[in-house]
Amino acid sequence: LIMTAGSLDDEVLGMGRAIGGNATTPFEPITEVYFLSNITTSHDEAPTTPPKFTQVHASQYFTLALDEDGNVWATGSNTHGNLCLNDTEDRDRFYMVDPRFYNAVDEEQRKITSIALGERHTLLLRQDGKAFGCGWNMYSQLGTGVAGDDVLAPTEIVIDVPDDDFNNTEIGTNGATRTGYEVVTQ
Repeated sequence: LIMTAGSLDDEVLGMGRAIGGNATTPFEPITEVYFLSNITTSHDEAPTTPPKFTQVHASQYFTLALDEDGNVWATGSNTHGNLCLNDTEDRDRFYMVDPRFYNAVDEEQRKITSIALGERHTLLLRQDGKAFGCGWNMYSQLGTGVAGDDVLAPTEIVIDVPDDDFNNTEIGTNGATRTGYEVVTQ
């Protein structure tokens, strides 16, 4: 059960209402969520059993939650695609992120274990250690190797061994060396 309170601006609370201004609400439970349909990428508006959430992460403008099955849920402002829902439409309730966006082929791969939020971007860590990012990428904060364009759906961040011509070796004051890695996307 997620309890939420605060400003009703930007739909960040996921309560199904945003009235703007300086309106606030006391603590209330989240009672509506939108499951992803098994048939299409649209969301089912009549879920029978709400998920059991294990983590909740909030930024100033949006909120993501993780359920016990490793599914990601998102609500709030989506100006830059930071909700990972493959669009820029704001949401006033929690919507499930399609696991196909983060290349989940089987049940184990679909499990996200950790979420990190920036001001307008999201990072997801999958159970097998692969990382994905979406949202605002003006300064390459997603680590996808391409700056400037917003990323609307989770995009894998691949850490690759550097090529021979990539020289990013540092020698510390104690004589130890540290070799850098190159981030590439697929």
